[in-house]
Amino acid sequence: MNNHVIPFIQIKKGAICMDVGEANPRMEYLKQETGLNVWNWDTPDLNFDTLPFEDKFDMIFAFDVLEHLQNCLWTVSQMKKALKPDGSIYVNLPENAMWLWGDEHYFEIPLKHFIKWIATPLGLTVVRQKK
Repeated sequence: MNNHVIPFIQIKKGAICMDVGEANPRMEYLKQETGLNVWNWDTPDLNFDTLPFEDKFDMIFAFDVLEHLQNCLWTVSQMKKALKPDGSIYVNLPENAMWLWGDEHYFEIPLKHFIKWIATPLGLTVVRQKK
């Protein structure tokens, strides 16, 4: 977190943030180190459930989530809906696409396919990326 995530994100003072998926120690650490106010969206089915917010969050985090979903286009569309117009979505994807495929991993694609299949259809732009 200290070497890769915290220096990468552009923290806005007073930002309202959301973390997608199960609460995890990495997000707790991020909140502690940055002082961010982070809501959590965990639901029985991230593949199809609807977020009850529009234009609410400055930053949305989906760490270690998208590769577990069968319908991540829907989930990212819900994140976009909940994002303020000038907000940012931070996701991480496994670097070794397909290497972890199994019962709980469905969506492991290279960045170029994430852009083509998810970001572009939703009108999102990858502004920065890091391996």
